[in-house]
Parts: sequence; structure tokens; C-alpha cells
Amino acid sequence: RGYIHSWDCNCFDMRFPLCEFDSYKENFVSREENNIGKEQEKITYRFAEQDDKEAVLACADNAYPEFTVYYQDNALYQKENQTRVLAAFLGSQVVGILIAGAQDQENSIGSIGCVAVHTTWRGRRIAVNLVLEGTRYLKETGFKEAYLSYTYSGLDRMYGYAGYKICVYFMMAVKTRK
Repeated sequence: RGYIHSWDCNCFDMRFPLCEFDSYKENFVSREENNIGKEQEKITYRFAEQDDKEAVLACADNAYPEFTVYYQDNALYQKENQTRVLAAFLGSQVVGILIAGAQDQENSIGSIGCVAVHTTWRGRRIAVNLVLEGTRYLKETGFKEAYLSYTYSGLDRMYGYAGYKICVYFMMAVKTRK
């Protein structure tokens, strides 16, 4: 019909039924080399608070500046808010970030996204740890499914390590003829 794929990568959504999380994480974590969810290289994982916001924004600016705007909402740093910023800390420095929370509460679907790791800290499984910890939070909060909207090639492997599977492909198309 005159359309061609216009991106040099694929675009898709991913999902993970949270009823499978405990058995998946147990199998994944049982391999010693992964050490998921534990302190590694003195990195700890916790939800960011208002005092951490400046460090979170600095991490986003370094890692993926297009995400910085998503981390500016003060509500993400409030304990009573269900959607929060999960951060990887090395002391007081934020070396990785992710947003976890509600996607569609009526249908019990949670979401994680906007994962970013400081350029000097990449390759240490920080992003996978953030995804696993964010997914655990969604399960503990009572969501039945975790969902990732609009992600792209390359990230399917990282999210796949945490158990997510592609559920919808999108064609990013342009019309070549009228």
C-alpha cells in the first residue's frame, strides 16, 4: 500500500505476567554470576526521595538526556505515590534509574520504563537489576501484569533477561507513494 519501514530497528511492546515473577527470579538469581537484587560493587537499589532528585536528573542527563523530562515530576519522589523512581546508588551518586508504577490500575497492569544507566557504569547489570527490582515492586504492589510500552531493538535483550516477552510489534512506516 505504499508504506516502508522507516526505522533501522524494530519497535514493540513487552509484557510479563507477574504470577511468574517469583519462579523466574528464583531461577535467574540462582546463577551466582548474576547476583541480581543484591549489593554489587557497592551499588544499592532503593526508591529515590526528593533529596535525591538532583542526582537522578544528573544521571538522566548523562545516560539518556531525552528521558530527563520524565524524571522532573516531584510526585515521583513522594513515598505515598504509587509511581516512583527506583535508583541504583553508589554512595550518594545515582548511577542508574527507572520509573515503576501504574499503567492501567483498572486492569491491574503496572509498568516500568525510562531505564537509564550512567555511561561510566554500563555493562554491570545495573539496568537488569533495576528492571527486576522494579518488577518485584509491581508484583508486591498487587499488579497482575507488567507492561513496557514502545521500546525498541536492543532493549528486548535487557528486558528479556528479566523475563519480559515481546507481545506487539509496530511498523514505523513512511508512505513512499500516493
